[in-house]
Amino acid sequence: MIKILEWIKNPNMQRILMLVTIFIMAFFLFKGCGRTNIDDDKTKMDQNIAYYKDSLKIQRNKANELEAYRAVLAVENGDLKNTNKELSDEVDKEKGIVFNLNKIILKLNDTIKTIKGRGVIIKHLPNGEQSICWSKDTIYSVGNEKHISLESSFGFIKDTNLVDPNSVSVTLEESLKVKIITGLQEDKKTNLLNIFVRSDYPGFSVSSIDGAIIDPQKSTLIKSYFPQKKFGLGFHLGYGANVGRDGIVRIGPYVGVGISYNLFNFNLK
Repeated sequence: MIKILEWIKNPNMQRILMLVTIFIMAFFLFKGCGRTNIDDDKTKMDQNIAYYKDSLKIQRNKANELEAYRAVLAVENGDLKNTNKELSDEVDKEKGIVFNLNKIILKLNDTIKTIKGRGVIIKHLPNGEQSICWSKDTIYSVGNEKHISLESSFGFIKDTNLVDPNSVSVTLEESLKVKIITGLQEDKKTNLLNIFVRSDYPGFSVSSIDGAIIDPQKSTLIKSYFPQKKFGLGFHLGYGANVGRDGIVRIGPYVGVGISYNLFNFNLK
């Protein structure tokens, strides 16, 4: 400890420490101490301008899959009703606190081909009527399936070969399983958040995308996934122990640069 104090008391060492401190302080001052409230407000404004100017776009991702995307709305929950009532109404339906909501309208174009012979079953019912049944199951890929079944029964007019219209009954059952991938991504070129949607179901297309991020900075749960770093290097202004030129430790105000460890974090915004 004595050697350290003697080293600090050396005038040459003091000059070197002073120059290093000035250099570090100047570097961080020019670089900026971080984002300000004005920076955050500008980011949100740019995001919302892009939302109102943007429209549905189609692009290919790295896997060459078609993907629809659009800029997302950044808004506080109290303002959502004024900016997008449809999304606000959807938020009101939820029991929990909503921080992100996407509304997507999809369209599936499919054609049922004519089925002849194979797969068709004819049943003779006890009341003399006949029933024609067929089904078609298609698995396109994992998570994308189509299942269709049809049963049509009919009877004849007594003593004729004519179908009795009053006896015709048709039952159609259809089941679709569609895998949809959606989320938020940052566009590195524009620094904007976009909603993206894709699916490899045949005939899949997107008619409309709309979404909003709502007060994510107010969510304690979301913040817990991105904990603040405890250690940091920065400019310090405070009150504590100081070593004078005479080597005596005194209590008083100080200014300097050093490493800190944060026990608690406060949001002053």
